[in-house]
Amino acid sequence: VFSHGMLILWAIMVVLPLFWAVMSSFKTDADIFNTPWSLPDSLNFDSWGRAWSQAHMSEYFLNTILVVGGSLTGTLVLGSMAAYVLARFEFPG
Repeated sequence: VFSHGMLILWAIMVVLPLFWAVMSSFKTDADIFNTPWSLPDSLNFDSWGRAWSQAHMSEYFLNTILVVGGSLTGTLVLGSMAAYVLARFEFPG
């Protein structure tokens, strides 16, 4: 029971800041400066559009996709080759 309680407490400590950050991204600029710790009254998607267009988030997103795709491909190829060798190799003893 104690371990479950600690896991629930840990999950709340991890999820709550993420939830707050996502919800704060829907605030207007005035809301961020006037009430930084509160949740938004209504969802405002303008800041998401500005981040995508003015801050060039599309370029950063494409870079992330390329890096993750290359890393994933390399890991799969090398992992498959290592698994094949380890499965076929006769270990002494």
